[in-house]
Amino acid sequence: MNILITGAASGIGYDLARVLAYRHHQVYACCHTEASYEKRKSEETPYLHFRKLDIIKIEDLSILEEIPFDCIVNHAGIAIGGRLIDRVEEGKLEENFEVNVWATMRLIIRYIKDCQKENRSGKVLITSSLAGYFPLPYLGCYVSTKTTLTMLSQILRRECKLENLPISVKLIQPGAYHTGFNQLLLSGVEEEKMYQKGRKLFFLLEQNETHTIVNKMVKAIESSSSKFLYRAPCYQAFLTKCYQIFSKV
Repeated sequence: MNILITGAASGIGYDLARVLAYRHHQVYACCHTEASYEKRKSEETPYLHFRKLDIIKIEDLSILEEIPFDCIVNHAGIAIGGRLIDRVEEGKLEENFEVNVWATMRLIIRYIKDCQKENRSGKVLITSSLAGYFPLPYLGCYVSTKTTLTMLSQILRRECKLENLPISVKLIQPGAYHTGFNQLLLSGVEEEKMYQKGRKLFFLLEQNETHTIVNKMVKAIESSSSKFLYRAPCYQAFLTKCYQIFSKV
């Protein structure tokens, strides 16, 4: 399969790219900046190709016209933490939505239209987060984008089904992994007490290895199953399910 992965310079996206390449897929791992691309391009193999792609730049999306991708993995995202009132006034909430939601959806819609034009099927993976179910103080900018992505993924899947479009939509919801992303999110929290609480929470929750979610993503890509939702690690998915149930009581 020809597979495009956004946000693949590091962390889960990078690990996924390496695993898929090992499994002999043609993987195009996209890096947000020129610097991150330069850092990774020496790692290219006959199956692993790195590209510079900033999803908010329309001109960078031309890669969709160069290669008929069988699957796109929308993993790119930024983390903005801090007091919601302040971040709204600073335009940071808008910035977080621009990258995590609007740019992601523009890429997806362009891909779907290309598939329609070329009369071929396609597969779309959208990375949300288990955090999107929790109203976390001082992390509201980020978690609200993931809540939105979860809902948009469900709507997109249903619309594709109703219109008989040969597009498979999969929702990926990782929990907390130690990739440095959560620390970046916390760096925007100026309230010391909440910052320390956040550090302790992630220290308790974070998984050091990403293989549990990467394996789920590989399965979502390679399987012809109609399964929609993929979550990991299991115990965090279980805790989230419990919260969903008991928060309504």
